[in-house]
Amino acid sequence: TLIRQHPRIAVSADVLERYVGRYKFDDGVVMTVVREADHLVVQMTGQGPPAIWPSAPREFFPEDIEAQSVFADSGTAPPQSLVLNQDGQSYKAQRIAEESKP
Repeated sequence: TLIRQHPRIAVSADVLERYVGRYKFDDGVVMTVVREADHLVVQMTGQGPPAIWPSAPREFFPEDIEAQSVFADSGTAPPQSLVLNQDGQSYKAQRIAEESKP
């Protein structure tokens, strides 16, 4: 599979922080998104944690596979979902509410 070169833009820490969280796909797989300096790192159930880089304020891509994560437009609130585009398919994941700690 040919991996396209994507433009890489700078996104503010505030925007990156908004995307941090856990997102669950219909098949039960959970994607955990964490911030690392000027980019995000995603951990999918059973897969290694690739860095994903912003190509647009809501669009992120890894460097080593042809895929794209697009966060739902949410203004300044954390997005409630994201879409993973990979291998010609689109997979939607819903944000999982974090359990509040006592």
